[in-house]
Amino acid sequence: MITIRPMRSNEYPRFEESAIALYADESARAGRVSRESSLKWAEEETKKILSKGIETPDHLFYVIEDHSYGSVGYIWCGQDSDRKTRAFLFTILIFTEHRDQGHGHQALKLLEQDLKGKGYESIGLHVYTFNERAVQLYRRLGYRETDLVMSKEI
Repeated sequence: MITIRPMRSNEYPRFEESAIALYADESARAGRVSRESSLKWAEEETKKILSKGIETPDHLFYVIEDHSYGSVGYIWCGQDSDRKTRAFLFTILIFTEHRDQGHGHQALKLLEQDLKGKGYESIGLHVYTFNERAVQLYRRLGYRETDLVMSKEI
C-alpha cells in the first residue's frame, strides 16, 4: 500500500540532490543544456525557485512510502503563480528499484486528493516527450496536453 506524507526537513537534502540530478539529466537529454553544464544549471534553476528550501512559500514536498519498503520516492509541487487554485507538479520521482510497480500512479491519485482538500481545482505539469513512461502515466490519469513546444537543431 502506498501513502504520501509531508516531507521532513531532514529528508529535504536527499530530495533536493535527487531532483536536481533528474532535472539535469532530463534537460540535457532534451537538448536544453549541454551534458557538461547540466548539473550546475539545474542546481541554479532549482535554487532560484526554492530559495528557502523546504520552507519556500507555496511549495509542497511529499515522501512516497510503500508500507513494505519504506520511502520509494518524492513529490514536489507548488502553487501556480497565475492561478492560485492550480497546483504545478514540478517533480515526481520514484526510485529506480521501485519503478514499474504502480507507485507513481497511486501517489498521484493520493496527491490529487490531498490538493483538492487544500482548495486546489487543477494540476499542471511539464513532461519531456522522450519520457514515454511518464507521458503514458499522465494520460492514464486523465491529464491532457494543453500546449506543445517544439524545437529543431539548425
